Amino acid sequence: MCESSMGNNESEQQNALQDQIAEILVDYELSPSEGMNSAHVGRWIAQFEERDQIFILEQTLELLRNSYISKNDYVEMIALILGNQRNRPIFSQSAFLDIQEANRGTSQRDLLELLETQAEELEGVDIVTLSRSSANQRAAEFNSFIYLDDVCFSGTKALNDITWFVENFNLSNVTIRVCFLGTHKYATYMLETTLARRFEGRNITLVIKENGFIKTRENRLRYSSCSEVFWLRRNGIDLPDWIQNPEIYTSREGTERTHFSPNTIFRNMADRYRFEYALTKAGFYILQQSQNPAPILKPLGFSTFPGLGFGGTIFTYRNCPNNTPLAFWWGRYERDGIPNRALDCWYPLMRRIGYNQ
Repeated sequence: MCESSMGNNESEQQNALQDQIAEILVDYELSPSEGMNSAHVGRWIAQFEERDQIFILEQTLELLRNSYISKNDYVEMIALILGNQRNRPIFSQSAFLDIQEANRGTSQRDLLELLETQAEELEGVDIVTLSRSSANQRAAEFNSFIYLDDVCFSGTKALNDITWFVENFNLSNVTIRVCFLGTHKYATYMLETTLARRFEGRNITLVIKENGFIKTRENRLRYSSCSEVFWLRRNGIDLPDWIQNPEIYTSREGTERTHFSPNTIFRNMADRYRFEYALTKAGFYILQQSQNPAPILKPLGFSTFPGLGFGGTIFTYRNCPNNTPLAFWWGRYERDGIPNRALDCWYPLMRRIGYNQ
């Protein structure tokens, strides 16, 4: 989209930023064939307007420093969880749930495998798991269960999984603990209130960990001014003329962000707006290349709510979440010989694999 004509100093600055971003992403499992390097990051950033490129690199670097969960982070946190003596009685009395639907990713299974591998090296720690295919008799042996996953964005996946589990095994008089490595505060609230309502009369005790073990993001409406997700301010962008259903990308009245308070993700108002605007503009460019983009596909990430998208700011080494802005993950590194205008319009920083692949 853009050709660069920077001076030597700017070029050196940009190369340094690209190197640092590539270093953070070095363990990303879906890296390009040549690996994460400066050239890869440079190819990604070149798609933005030239005047914004260094700024976007600076902002992306700070974002990833604060928000990227590496494999080592996973390993270290699992070790801390297993090593905490207060958790041992819970482990001995509980079954971990491996109940993620097959077409909804493998994050839970992968995390439990990591947990099981580390537990094998510890004396007195046995990890028991239940799956969707477990027998009713096996589930009935426990009155305590643990639902653990890596990152919770909207909470919908966990809500559906846990609801299925309770209803399928017709559970009552049990305790269900719910925890994530990374989570969002509205998701925690939604899970707690919705599950309590659904399980009324079953005498089920829900213990939902309010914060993630590694990352927690504020995204509740009442705290929108200090929200830690991409949440473009009111009237922050005019919708492109090509959009046929503007209601899809228009937030409901009263749900727009109207003020700003600094936080660990967005330190000042001007930078926040400029970064959000650039990512939103890129996202709309991507959507324009699709003939019929799905209503949940938004510039700032997947969302079922009207507006510009979820705006996720948590990334993992496994697979870039689709709740983050499209500009980070849309597209493919290499063409396979089959023309695809929608995919080939953008080169991703962190290509992702969809759930159904």
